[in-house]
Amino acid sequence: MTISGLGPHGERAAPPERVTLLPEDRAAVQARSIRVAVVMHTLESDWASQQLSGMVGTFGECGAAVTHVIDCAFSPKAQVAALDLLIAEKPDAVISLPVANQEVALAHARLADAGIKLVLLDNVPTGLLPGLHYGT
Repeated sequence: MTISGLGPHGERAAPPERVTLLPEDRAAVQARSIRVAVVMHTLESDWASQQLSGMVGTFGECGAAVTHVIDCAFSPKAQVAALDLLIAEKPDAVISLPVANQEVALAHARLADAGIKLVLLDNVPTGLLPGLHYGT
């Protein structure tokens, strides 16, 4: 498979064949009882449904609990409110597809400030940096 293009900070993509969870990775997740929340721009598309299905299935195989699945209905205000709720509830990680880069940037940055790991789908809010605010 040929992959072209770079991420927002020049990151090179890895082919899907390289994305593998080793047995020791799965065991480490199971030992930690990890809790993950998913914050999507919408759940009203086939693409979003497929993304969510893959995430929930993989987390289930690893023994991680999906505590929240939030549909922001393309609303930056709803996404900020959802992220603030999650900061209060302190899951181990949040997977988010940002709705509007600049409008939701500070709310996403607050996750890192609260010690919550952040994984971003598809784009990066303005000013967030890999390794500092979100996982790479």
